[in-house]
Amino acid sequence: MPKRAEDIVLNAVISAVWKGQTGSGKTIASCGKEFRPVYVFDFEGRMDSVVNYYKRLDGHCRDIEYDTFAMGDSWQSVDRRMEELLASCPYRSVSIASLTSYIHFIL
Repeated sequence: MPKRAEDIVLNAVISAVWKGQTGSGKTIASCGKEFRPVYVFDFEGRMDSVVNYYKRLDGHCRDIEYDTFAMGDSWQSVDRRMEELLASCPYRSVSIASLTSYIHFIL
């Protein structure tokens, strides 16, 4: 039986690209409370600043999870994690820090 497009309930989806100088707070912004729970693909090894910021702000950084991928790691580890999230994503947001570093990593 065909579905009626007008009967479908859409979930709120926000896609964003944060642009700014290194250290300007793009990842901190992407981990804000309104985006949590959030998962971060960390390609820069700078999640300490995010953790420190939110621990100072409100004493915790609940609902922020991440994996750090170094340049020497294989791309399969990233691909595997992305496939897991595509199959079942318990997060409200997924962030890549940073897109430039991600591209360098994949290439």
